[in-house]
Amino acid sequence: VEIESPDPKGLAERWAQIMESRAQDAGAGRYRIELDAGAIEFLPSSSGEAVFAGVNLEVADVRAILAAAKAQGCTGSEGTVNACGIRFRLTPARAA
Repeated sequence: VEIESPDPKGLAERWAQIMESRAQDAGAGRYRIELDAGAIEFLPSSSGEAVFAGVNLEVADVRAILAAAKAQGCTGSEGTVNACGIRFRLTPARAA
């Protein structure tokens, strides 16, 4: 999950405190809280408030999904799919 905020460090630290976890500096103004299955990433934003911005997904066929998204006009920069104002970052699923 990606959350954009004008204060990503402060927001990550607050969430980490609530979750009794730790916010890690991920570089370039980004912060990350590791979860049992995944992570929450806090990204810098110039907007005035924090917003839910994206989801990172592991998928079986990145190319097929990007092709379908392109046909619908839903591709974004850096190989993302954009739908309903949310950015979906696709990565190949790890073998089970």
